[in-house]
Amino acid sequence: MVVDTSILQSPVLARWIDPKYLSFPKARSLVEVAAAKPDAHYLVIDDFFSSEAADRLRVSLENMQFSEDLDRRAPGGNLLPYDSAVKFADSSDVGWELFSDPAWHTYLATLVGARLHPERHSMIKLRRHRADAGGFWIHSDAIAGVRSLVAIAYFNPHWNREDGGLLQIWREDGLSAPGAVEVEITNPEVPLHVLTKSPRIRTRTPGERIPGRRPRDFVLVDQIVPEYNRLFVCNIEVHPGWHAVTPSRRRGDHQFAAASASERAAETASSMIPAAPATTPLINPRRGRRAPSG
Repeated sequence: MVVDTSILQSPVLARWIDPKYLSFPKARSLVEVAAAKPDAHYLVIDDFFSSEAADRLRVSLENMQFSEDLDRRAPGGNLLPYDSAVKFADSSDVGWELFSDPAWHTYLATLVGARLHPERHSMIKLRRHRADAGGFWIHSDAIAGVRSLVAIAYFNPHWNREDGGLLQIWREDGLSAPGAVEVEITNPEVPLHVLTKSPRIRTRTPGERIPGRRPRDFVLVDQIVPEYNRLFVCNIEVHPGWHAVTPSRRRGDHQFAAASASERAAETASSMIPAAPATTPLINPRRGRRAPSG
């Protein structure tokens, strides 16, 4: 994909993103890295925001009020296997200038080779995961013809692998192989420790929007530690981008993330989330030890 140098010169991006990621050689290198992925096209970018911008976002999240009911319950009230609390971002939140800006969406889409829809809507979620959060079950944030990409930024200082809350990337395998652990989610309140015990899981109940209930095998592809000022961005236009989050391990504080998803306004507009001027990614703050995800 061609990198539009005018996007790299955006004054809004310059106020938030570390300058090295706005240079043409670096942007072009990231495009190549994402395109070389054999399955889902995604990137993990460290020290992404400028230090001052990352600190502003961290402080705002630490003092924010989140709702578990908005995040953990289906419209009918049933509990979901996604243990977190959410605040739907709006123009009063730190970072809205960036997350709602068309250049932000175009920049992210360029990095992972995604196409933005002509009509877009900003779905920006600020998330917190409890210190003993039970995790997120395997799911996809993709909606055909609606979402193009998902991005998750983490704001959890000194987070380590042992603290849990790892972002897992899974791949659906068309074959059923020996050794798969069979799992069906019947009680969303049970912590998802199974995610840490087997690299192959067979289930009839992956995340929503999946037609049918046939058994599916999922293979663990990658695990990403939710380190401070780390950005994950994934093209979900042509690949489901299956992912999960492992349980947190009672570190004693919360895990924060900001998640943003590029969506088409006509099909996803909600009274809870103001429409963005043009494009859309998904931003996800999570808690546990301070450390998204769909």
